Amino acid sequence: MSYIERVARDIAAAMTSYKIVVDKSTVPVKTGEKVTETIKRYCPAKVEFDVVSNPEFLREGFAVGDLMKPDRVVIGVGSQRPVSAMKEIYTPFNAPIIVTDINSAELIKHAANFISRAEDFLHQRHRQRLRSRRRERTGSCPRHRFWTNASAAAFLTPASVSAAVVSRKT
Repeated sequence: MSYIERVARDIAAAMTSYKIVVDKSTVPVKTGEKVTETIKRYCPAKVEFDVVSNPEFLREGFAVGDLMKPDRVVIGVGSQRPVSAMKEIYTPFNAPIIVTDINSAELIKHAANFISRAEDFLHQRHRQRLRSRRRERTGSCPRHRFWTNASAAAFLTPASVSAAVVSRKT
């Protein structure tokens, strides 16, 4: 039994009146449907409830700032009943609120993660290209950590060469 299903069973066992069950985690698409089915199956009181997918878009190192000033709020619902309560929670944040179905909200989170990883990859490639160009200009060799002959020749002046020749003769 998955952790999510175990939590859904615990919620079902504790429910005595209408509740809004909010999923904030990054979960596979259709998890909201599975949570709904699990709560229906294991709720002895047979009360009404709504499952909402409300993914977070927090960047590493900026979680508190991103929480307090979100650039968007995504609310995935199966019915319109929990929408007003969710909007009321996020009104003070002055962020655009996107209301969609549960599966779409879960998919939006995965798409945002993919785009973020793609951007990270592109930035990493760009930094590697910049380092490579710097090595080409200076003649450094990253594998062996020494200067190549071509770059060493650039530092040799006629005075330094004649000084080296004189010191060898003596």
